[in-house]
This record gives sequence, C-alpha cells and structure tokens, in this order.
Amino acid sequence: MKGIVLSCTRRYAHITIDNVGTIPATASSKALEICVGDEVSCSEAGSEIRIDSVLPRRNELCRSYRGEKQCLIANLDLLLVVAAVGKLFNTLVIDRILTLAQTEQIPCLIVVNKIDLGTEEIEGMIEAYRSLGYEVLLTSAKQGLGIERLRESL
Repeated sequence: MKGIVLSCTRRYAHITIDNVGTIPATASSKALEICVGDEVSCSEAGSEIRIDSVLPRRNELCRSYRGEKQCLIANLDLLLVVAAVGKLFNTLVIDRILTLAQTEQIPCLIVVNKIDLGTEEIEGMIEAYRSLGYEVLLTSAKQGLGIERLRESL
C-alpha cells in the first residue's frame, strides 16, 4: 500500500492512506530517510504499519544540518512564504526561502499578513517581489481581508 507522510521524526511517522485515514507507521530501517510530504510504500507487520521505501520525490526543500543534507519537506505543489508587516518582515529570510524554492522549481506565494497595521514601510519591498514575478497576497487574519483569496490559492 502507498501513503503520504504528514509528520515524522527519525523513524516514526503519521501517514495518510486512501480509504484508511491517518495512521502511525515506523520506518523499516534506520537508513530510510523520510520527511513530510514523502510518498511511501508501506506494508503491514503484525498490528503495525512499516514504511518500506520512499518513492522518488518531485521536489524537496532541504537544509544543511551538521554538514549533511536534511530534507524538511518534499513533493510541494505550492510554497506559502508568510511574513508579517513591521519588524517581522525579514527580507533575508524571505529571499533565502524563495531561493531554495526556485532551485527546486517550486511555485511560491508570498503572503503578507497583518496589513491592518499598515504597509507603508514595506510597499517598496512588496513591489520588488512582484516585479520579480512573485505573487504577493496581502491579508489580515484579524479583519478577514484577503483570506478568501488565500483559500482560492490553495
């Protein structure tokens, strides 16, 4: 049977399987590297579900951890880069995430939240991202602004 990893630690995961729902599973080997979003092949081992293999990934977002590549998430259809207005709007972090996504050809949507606090100080940065071809969606969770458009994007 096949499933998709919803959450995981080193050897343990919660996977979703069609017609079954979300269930816990264990990697069959310590060498098996699984991450959120992986499509996996599973089998039953008594009352447990074992993850036997990871199917080829369409894309992945990784980081370097202790000198080794660590996959954070795989098989993305769209990456939401969420930032808040004000001091929390960190272009270095946004740029780093966008660069990682671009190398894997993952489409991105930049979501700027808390626009009810004013966007004057970041208008130039928003336009810069738009001029580079990124879609930027302005939202206010508090006031519900842009939330329906965000839902449509998903």
